[in-house]
Amino acid sequence: LNLYRPSVHAGLVQADSAEAGSEAADERPLQLSLHSALNGTRLNLPEPLNKPAEERWPFELDMQLGDWMQPVHLRLGQVLDSRVLIEPDFWQLGLGFGGEAARLPSAENFHITGSIERLALSEWLDLFGDLSERSGGFSSAAGTMDEALSGWLSLDVNQWRLGDTTLGAIEMALAREQDFWRLNFDGDAMAGNIRFPATASSLPVMVARFDHLYWPVSAEQKPPSEPIMIDPRGLPELQLMVDDFRWGELDLGQMRLVSHAQQAGMEIEQFSIAREGLELAGSGRWVHADDASELPVQTEARLRLTTDDLGTSLKQAGFELALERGRSVIELDGGWPGSPLDFSLTRISGDLDLLIDDGVIPEAQPGAGRVLGLVSLGSIPRRLRLDFSDVFGSGLGFDRVQGHFDLEQGIARTDDLSISAPSADIRIQGETDLNERVYDQTMRVSPGLGSTLPIIGALTGGPIGAAAGVALEQLLNEPISGLSEIEYRVTGSWDEPRVETVGARGAPALESEPDAAFEPEPDEPESS
Repeated sequence: LNLYRPSVHAGLVQADSAEAGSEAADERPLQLSLHSALNGTRLNLPEPLNKPAEERWPFELDMQLGDWMQPVHLRLGQVLDSRVLIEPDFWQLGLGFGGEAARLPSAENFHITGSIERLALSEWLDLFGDLSERSGGFSSAAGTMDEALSGWLSLDVNQWRLGDTTLGAIEMALAREQDFWRLNFDGDAMAGNIRFPATASSLPVMVARFDHLYWPVSAEQKPPSEPIMIDPRGLPELQLMVDDFRWGELDLGQMRLVSHAQQAGMEIEQFSIAREGLELAGSGRWVHADDASELPVQTEARLRLTTDDLGTSLKQAGFELALERGRSVIELDGGWPGSPLDFSLTRISGDLDLLIDDGVIPEAQPGAGRVLGLVSLGSIPRRLRLDFSDVFGSGLGFDRVQGHFDLEQGIARTDDLSISAPSADIRIQGETDLNERVYDQTMRVSPGLGSTLPIIGALTGGPIGAAAGVALEQLLNEPISGLSEIEYRVTGSWDEPRVETVGARGAPALESEPDAAFEPEPDEPESS
């Protein structure tokens, strides 16, 4: 750390006498210079300015003290170089990232260029959201903004991250267009622009238009990150249009969102996704909760999904589901903490109604999740010998799957899930812990008319998986002729479920026969 007056160099200070030279030296400003490796110092800021304590980042700060209006120069290794000039009625900022030298703009307020390896956008939005809340929110900030503010930004971001999602390399450019700012994005995953007001007199409308938005989906199962707690109060009206929207490998077609501001936050008037054979529509709210016992930011939504082929759609979206075909209607009415981008089945509290017609549930395959499967075997008079060789290729064809689920922060419970198939009718009650991925359910199987006892398997994770089980290889070793219903108990993890026979009931016409009904001894736990 150095505090000094710069030396007098020939040609810079002229003095006719020693006294004059002394006066000139006294007028020179004090210079502060600070250099450090920041060893042992942690920077608790979002990427790219997050520095672990054990890393060494060369740090330099040079500034003049007093009333001299000279730029402050700050450099942080190869990550950031900056120059800041603040005068009573004017300020300028120059930032250079990724080793690029900072320079002040010629006339504008800011000039930002360079490259960034990783940008944690949602974390920066959280930080700016906290600052906005302290200043009274967007409306207050807009009312006090410098309407003469100008400048431009051009950044190459190698890994553009929003929450748990990484959208890869994206070029960003910001420039002012009269009363609006326009932020442009150009990358393989996202291309388009966002226009937002630059003056208090501008219409408080944010318009986002994207040529394409490809949202990646990871096959890795991991807990969701902390929700984004941006305060939505005072946010401007939002109009969003995406011409080509994809979720993982699932082509969703065109997406549209329209909202308006309200006192508690944002009212989402319309949300829609549409292409041939698939449509998702709904509305909702993104609000700041007044109840201090709740998380401060909540999203509420009412959604209705209709699709001609639920199995293919969910597989392309990255869900573990062994389902083929299936004309479906799914309705969700619920809420979750954080922003609309924090949607996750493990966070939702609310109601979900499911209806699937004309589908096939194949036998479980490695990596395909757990499935619900039924198969009619040949009639064996006194004892069932299980043989799944005829199931692997075909699976269970069903007429309808229907049920209601209560979702409560990662717990999915159903009392009325039913599967109607030519070979059997199945009723399922119980719950699935979507966070811990464990079952606690009861299943009752009634053979269809003219069929033999079906063999019940398992359900996948997700809302359907809240009814679950596992393909059984050897479950019953008691006589089953004439049985009208068998009850199974399903517990344990999704990967190692336990399926046990609870009991059986004979058909009414056979109740007088000695072996028409029985309570079998508990079977050894079976796994898939």
